[in-house]
Amino acid sequence: MNGGGRPRWVGDAVTIAGIVALFALLYLLPADTSLSQVRQAGILRLCVPTLYPPLVTGKVDAPGFDIEFAQAVAGRLEVRLVINTNPAMGRDFNPHNWNVTRAQCQMLAGGVIVSDLTRSFLDTTPPHLETGWAIVAKKIPE
Repeated sequence: MNGGGRPRWVGDAVTIAGIVALFALLYLLPADTSLSQVRQAGILRLCVPTLYPPLVTGKVDAPGFDIEFAQAVAGRLEVRLVINTNPAMGRDFNPHNWNVTRAQCQMLAGGVIVSDLTRSFLDTTPPHLETGWAIVAKKIPE
């Protein structure tokens, strides 16, 4: 018995029922159809900064690592890659200030720093490349 006069198992049963109800509600959410939408349109939209070498160079013959990576992804999906440049991406590290929308791009590239701060704005995958030189801080850590 707990302090309320009910057996403890009653409280546990209510907690378990609540958890099961939450999972049931999550099951009812619509499926993520973004990949099928890209395939149906035949276009993968990529937003990149204007210039961010070596990831985005602005050169047609050597566009940079991130552009080449996105071209390979588009090739495997058998869709056309459309690149949208966004100058705010190179000036501001806060993805919220880039003003990108799903209509402009399904992917971001060109030096997106995968950090806890970035993950608070974006859904990121594990990084495909680590440079070890990116730091964003008001004060250098000791």
